[in-house]
Amino acid sequence: MVASSQRTRLLDALVELVAEHGYAGVKVGEIARTAGVSLSTFYAHFPGKEECFLEAYESVVQALMTDLGRSLAQVTTLEDGIEQAAVAYFAWFAGRPTAARTFLIEIRGAGNVALQRRAEALDQFLVVFAAALERVGRADLPPPRARLLALLGAVEALAYDRVLAGHPEQLLDLAPDAVDAAMRLLAP
Repeated sequence: MVASSQRTRLLDALVELVAEHGYAGVKVGEIARTAGVSLSTFYAHFPGKEECFLEAYESVVQALMTDLGRSLAQVTTLEDGIEQAAVAYFAWFAGRPTAARTFLIEIRGAGNVALQRRAEALDQFLVVFAAALERVGRADLPPPRARLLALLGAVEALAYDRVLAGHPEQLLDLAPDAVDAAMRLLAP
């Protein structure tokens, strides 16, 4: 119980500090202090900052994928699915501005392993989206992977721009543009 609480506090502290100072600007000692644990406790949980960051990222990806999957579970049309996915994605990050800053902006400075995990997260989303297409009877639709990646890149670029400008609370305003772009990209 105590160890689990410490680990959670360390992960939360890392997300908060990286959002504030950038990945390179955060030291392990700061993470431990912010979490209210000793440096030796940090190292009892993680070999280093990168592993702590990667676990925090995995946690965010799983929570986001769960919310996306839930929002797509009841869709009946392609447009409804795209709208639900866009709203879920933007709402998730709008409600978690430090996670938005850390995992949409700062992940780019967290090294190659973090970037590989980001690519794997995009693949997970493609699987969730393909399952939604199948549920709405559009299994025939999955366009080339490059088109889906372009769509995901466009949505992420919209979010990146808004978060970088310091306005994560405005992310939901982007949903209509994201839906419009998606419908155009996915058109046969």
